[in-house]
Amino acid sequence: MKRKHLIITTLFYLLALTAPLKAQVEQQAASKVIPFHTIENNAYKNYVNPVTISNLTKVYSKADTNSKVLLTLDINTKLNLLGKGEDSWETVTEKINDSGKKYVSKQYYILNWYKIAIAGGEAFILASDVASHSFTNTKKQLDYIIVTEYSKNLQPIGDCFTIYKYDRKKKRFVDTLVSKNIRGDVIQVVKNVSWKNVDILIHAKMINAYCGGGESDAYIVDANNKLSTLITTSSYADDGSADSYCSNVWLPMTINNKIQLIANGDTDSLFNTFSEKLNVYPFPKGLTIKKEELFVFNEKEYQSIYNKKGDPIMNKDGSYKSKKTKDKTKYLRWNGKKLVKLK
Repeated sequence: MKRKHLIITTLFYLLALTAPLKAQVEQQAASKVIPFHTIENNAYKNYVNPVTISNLTKVYSKADTNSKVLLTLDINTKLNLLGKGEDSWETVTEKINDSGKKYVSKQYYILNWYKIAIAGGEAFILASDVASHSFTNTKKQLDYIIVTEYSKNLQPIGDCFTIYKYDRKKKRFVDTLVSKNIRGDVIQVVKNVSWKNVDILIHAKMINAYCGGGESDAYIVDANNKLSTLITTSSYADDGSADSYCSNVWLPMTINNKIQLIANGDTDSLFNTFSEKLNVYPFPKGLTIKKEELFVFNEKEYQSIYNKKGDPIMNKDGSYKSKKTKDKTKYLRWNGKKLVKLK
């Protein structure tokens, strides 16, 4: 197999390492201050406590599976990612079809790699052996290991990611959730959550950062010892027209010992700089349920306005004139097991 080209993109910081090799892999992960992240195709991607996802994970001296194996790592070993790149090559094979004629078959291969810090410098690890995010519930002794890159049979290519729940007491994986329609471009644990029977709330965001793009969000809970998708929201804008859709959710969050309905559970963006108002939803009058049980979900949709000839009607500034075709708000209640719609 002949390799046509090799691209390794180095991002961010180099660290001086002096302790024994294997121990320093995790030590360097712990000493990292600035979170590793990448910006690819105008989309931001974050990495939180990246770890290995399999036993006997090989660490190579170069971004080449034929290079020297420096060491092997156990599952859930914390990594200090220094950069990301790919090893790509093309194979050309002469074949014979059913008619006996010769033809040339070309196949293109890609291996994604991460550069990691080790004692004495740096090394390389296959992206398929890395979980880009991991979170720990220390009280319940649970680890949530999240794979956002396509990797072997664990993660197919596409708009998806997988969460694996590992029980430290039982020393085994106890649950798995595959999100099939949303990439995990940005993943974080939502704090200030005190919902009944919920151990953790994970927020995953897919960013389509192009003209006419949008965002999709998934809120995933580990409740009653089971991972499940609580609710999803999305937004899009049709490039070249005024057609658009957006949905938002207000989650009950504890802020200064007070329950408030926070837009998308984002406590870091409570103040809306455009409207100069708080991104909160007033608790509706007449509802008798507890505030920590209420969720508010809203959908809005806009469509362009056209004349009888089928031409779009324009505003004075040259933009498309539109009309609101949908503005629907639903009240939902978390009953300790699932969300149910209030009448």
